[in-house]
Amino acid sequence: MSFEHDLVRLLDIGIKKAGSGAALARIIKVATTTITRWHKDVTQLNMKAAVALADYLGVRLDFPEDNEQFVRVVSSASFGSFPVLEGMFSRKLLEGLNVVAEDCVYLRAIDPSMEPTIANGSSFLVNTRETTLADDSVFVVSYNDKVFIRRAFPNNVDGILLHSDNTIFPDIIITPEKNSQLTVLGRVCWVGITL
Repeated sequence: MSFEHDLVRLLDIGIKKAGSGAALARIIKVATTTITRWHKDVTQLNMKAAVALADYLGVRLDFPEDNEQFVRVVSSASFGSFPVLEGMFSRKLLEGLNVVAEDCVYLRAIDPSMEPTIANGSSFLVNTRETTLADDSVFVVSYNDKVFIRRAFPNNVDGILLHSDNTIFPDIIITPEKNSQLTVLGRVCWVGITL
């Protein structure tokens, strides 16, 4: 039996024990629509929620070592004040994103600067191999000793424009003479949003 199959069984048992998907969602602190999404594609179940589900059921959940279905994303790199997470991702998802686990960092947003695209508290995956800014893509960058998530517009007339999707946060314009102060840490390639 596969780890994926075990997660589906745990989800079904959790729903039955709680009385409904909505009740389980309240117990493990996720949205009801999230339970529905997981039931359709359990590979979207994140580690924190899987552990909460296992705790509710009173079982121990042993995540598999890297295998043909899942791979662990772990990083020892520091990304400023962003919490670095550990998570299991399906190989199918990573292949669809055209990334490999070794090139990824799993982080949590710590402010609403990219809302509604990346909600405060949402987890997201960064491909550290993609360090060349591309128009209208979201990147994690370091500038003036601070780390930001911003939408990049490298061909702006005044220099590199780092745009926040949340209008209460000002844009950052990096003039050509300040380019050396900018380090691109990677492109955001996936966002896990709590509904």
